[in-house]
Amino acid sequence: MKLSRQFTVFGSAIFCVVIFSLYLMLDRGHFDHPKSPRREGTFPKGQLSILQEKIDHLERLLAENNEIISNIRDSVINLSESVKDGQRNPEAINFSQGSFSELLPSALVSLTIDPEDCSFASKSGSQDSNVQMLDVYDILPFDNPDGGVWKQGFDITYNENEWDDEPLQVFVVPHSHNDPGWLKTFDDYFRDQTQHILNNMVVKLQEDNKRKFMWSEISYFSKWWDGIDSQKKDAVKRFEHLYYLLIYTIFVEFSAIVTEDAGGYGERRSSQFRMEEEESLLQCHTGTHQPYYNHLTPMLIALPPSKINRGTVWVSSFYIHFFSLIFSRAAEILYSLALVESKKSDKMNAFPSVDHYKLLTEARRNLGLFQHHDAITGTSKDWVVVDYGTRLFHSLMNLKRVIIDSAHILILKDKDTYSYNPSAPFLKMDDDQSSQDSLPRKTVIKLSIQPRYLLVYNPTEQERFSVVSIYVNSPKVKVLSPSGKPVMVQISGVWDGTTTVSHEAYQISFMVHLPPLGLGVYQLLEVLSSEMILADYNIYTSGGNNVQVNPDKVFKIKEMQNSADDITLENSYMKLWFSGISGLLKKINTKEDGKNHQIKVEFAWYGTTSNRDKSGAYLFLPDGEAKPYVFTDPPTIRVTHGRIFSEVTCFFHHLTHTVRLYKVQGLEGESLELSNIVDIRGEYNREIAMRISSDVNSQNRFYTDLNGYQIQPRVAMNKLPLQANIYPMTTMAYIQDDGIRLTLHSAQSLGVTSLKSGQLEVIMDRRLMQDDNRGLGQGLQDNKITANLFRLLLERRNEVDEVEEKSSVSFPSLLSHITSSFINHPVIPMTTYAESGVPQILNAFSPLTSSMPCDMHVVNLRTIQSKVYSGPSDEAALILHRKGFDCKFSNKDTGLLCSTTQGKIKVHKLFNKLIIESLIPTSLSLMHSPPDARNISEINMSSMEINTFRIRLR
Repeated sequence: MKLSRQFTVFGSAIFCVVIFSLYLMLDRGHFDHPKSPRREGTFPKGQLSILQEKIDHLERLLAENNEIISNIRDSVINLSESVKDGQRNPEAINFSQGSFSELLPSALVSLTIDPEDCSFASKSGSQDSNVQMLDVYDILPFDNPDGGVWKQGFDITYNENEWDDEPLQVFVVPHSHNDPGWLKTFDDYFRDQTQHILNNMVVKLQEDNKRKFMWSEISYFSKWWDGIDSQKKDAVKRFEHLYYLLIYTIFVEFSAIVTEDAGGYGERRSSQFRMEEEESLLQCHTGTHQPYYNHLTPMLIALPPSKINRGTVWVSSFYIHFFSLIFSRAAEILYSLALVESKKSDKMNAFPSVDHYKLLTEARRNLGLFQHHDAITGTSKDWVVVDYGTRLFHSLMNLKRVIIDSAHILILKDKDTYSYNPSAPFLKMDDDQSSQDSLPRKTVIKLSIQPRYLLVYNPTEQERFSVVSIYVNSPKVKVLSPSGKPVMVQISGVWDGTTTVSHEAYQISFMVHLPPLGLGVYQLLEVLSSEMILADYNIYTSGGNNVQVNPDKVFKIKEMQNSADDITLENSYMKLWFSGISGLLKKINTKEDGKNHQIKVEFAWYGTTSNRDKSGAYLFLPDGEAKPYVFTDPPTIRVTHGRIFSEVTCFFHHLTHTVRLYKVQGLEGESLELSNIVDIRGEYNREIAMRISSDVNSQNRFYTDLNGYQIQPRVAMNKLPLQANIYPMTTMAYIQDDGIRLTLHSAQSLGVTSLKSGQLEVIMDRRLMQDDNRGLGQGLQDNKITANLFRLLLERRNEVDEVEEKSSVSFPSLLSHITSSFINHPVIPMTTYAESGVPQILNAFSPLTSSMPCDMHVVNLRTIQSKVYSGPSDEAALILHRKGFDCKFSNKDTGLLCSTTQGKIKVHKLFNKLIIESLIPTSLSLMHSPPDARNISEINMSSMEINTFRIRLR
């Protein structure tokens, strides 16, 4: 009763403050005229317009305050409910215990979703269409009969006398592509062949104006253009606005393979004519051996349309590609903001804006080059793969440099103290990578009584609570939040092998609270009387694996025997059961509804067929269904119990598998983190898969994303060969029934299928000893130790619409969208150098006024190149993507600190302490603007749209 009165008094006090503030704002709004009308476009100066503007201003203030009051009311109600829940569950973790400040939302409220935003998913795919491809698949027998000479499933005949009376006109259109790397590296191809094609093009097009030339690989054209003399450039420019030189290219801002703004060359497959030395002879350059086409032709009939892209090519990528994507976008955004900041003071002219812009451009181009179909798929010679990886690795190092230098200028409190010294940078990353084919390793931060500053960058456009883990050299550590309050820290061991703890380093994990697209500053100190919260360990062994567990002087380690008893982990959202023999997940209980879900993680092997054609770089030809991964002795299992997270790690011969459960409120606690370190370098013609089996009644239907952009239903068909039922998974795949959706979020592109009801199966690595006769001339034997990262999200469906179930598209929930954003855009920690004197810095850098709408994503904020020189201009490209989402899921206690606004954003409310001088819509490529393009005051986007704007900030 007393608690209820306290909430009443508290709510009433806040209400009075809001009303008083509203009065003051209304009073101010009545007399004050906006000082910067340019921020909202061009306004008329007439008295009527001024009066109308004042009325609009008052309406906005009223709407804002209504929203504030509504949020306060919901917060008080939900705070009351959360306190009652806490009284019912006294064992729940309290993050404000003792001297620790509370770093979680004080009340987890229901997500505010505009009803109009929910109608999009139900309307999508409902329009009448002539053809549904899944229906076509049901009709087609896929029997692949021998069609005679062209093997296309039907015989081709013609009448020999058909053209006796009139001549037959034959149009020869030779076409193909120039691989930017395949059997040779990009540079080798250019030196040996490509530059001669382009040089000859200039000569031949001038000789006959009827000739035309098509070219698609702008990566080659750009390199060629930079190397030719001015005379040759002038000759090309005289081809009447490139009428005779038809260059087809697409500058894609939302790239084709989980890449946001790969940018660069815009290289995409198209067509080309190759001029040979003979004046009148056109020859077709295929760039691919003929056996490839011999195989591809019957496959056009044998496989569904979604599978005919380069045969049954496996979609895989380098681990470094994932990090290049992360740092590319982060570097572009931070650089653009730092560039604006550097122009505010003469003292900041030392910021290397031109040099860093060149590094960004090179990184864009290397990342764009890696989107080539023989790079991203791994269907290149071993040394070409190394060349791609080396390019990405160098760009990755340069991107990190841009990030730390940009963060330096943004976080300084007194900008006049800025100085740039490349040999002694102000910040450094918290990890290090020695080569293009190695995994990154955490650097150890040395602590002292003087604070070390840890800057954490949030690359997402919503306010964010995330767990950060870093390595320090002492367990006696204290972490202070940006407001200077102590933060709860979990101290975990850094392991030398499976059972021995290293005392050279300790892992500390804590919750950070970060502004959207901003930086939070935390302090790390070594203290003598630290209140250490240590993780505890149980290590399960069997008599057969000869593993010895030694006691430790810091951590409590308990040795146990593998047994039939289950291992359990638990947080406020779910309880997990693991096998005491294998350490693999068996069951999940969701506490929202109290239901148990049979969800098992398993591993399996695929072999290759005994026929003449075997699996290789291009082809996946298995010897039947996957065989279970069998171990003779139970694996060593290490169980971590902590206050921030708990996890189960099992050490198999070919992989190390970890399931981590975050014991925090909000988004990170609502899904499981799965990670695999895979090493199959000693195997012979085998491919390893992770299989998730569940009691979800998905039948033969599953869903995968297309290019990280939209979700499409898939159907596994028994009438097709097994390999025809595997699809690319760029960012996520899910299965569902009337009550449950189970989503596997992925940080890397992999092949996925669902061959049985309730299953999802992901191929993680392949090792194949032979060439598959498709032109590469080698097998896949250059395997590395590979890391895969996933999140497993289980959601309850509130309702099911039968029409939507049969739709040709599907949509994730908002929680699923943000979960995908978290795994693909992790926070980036940086630390100050211990030996350098640290000037005064801000507690946080917040470029946005508030979180952007939950369904709005900043694809990039990329500085546009100057038209005068190769450096930056004063404009940037703001690229936004509005996501479509499904509302038929619970939106309570999701931990999302945002709402939806029907795709509308007030321009003057977008940035904090930055003035928008202009915001003008343009085409995605920035090449064209609509005829009526003008400075706008409101961004208004429909769901599933990507829009680009030219923005000028100061």
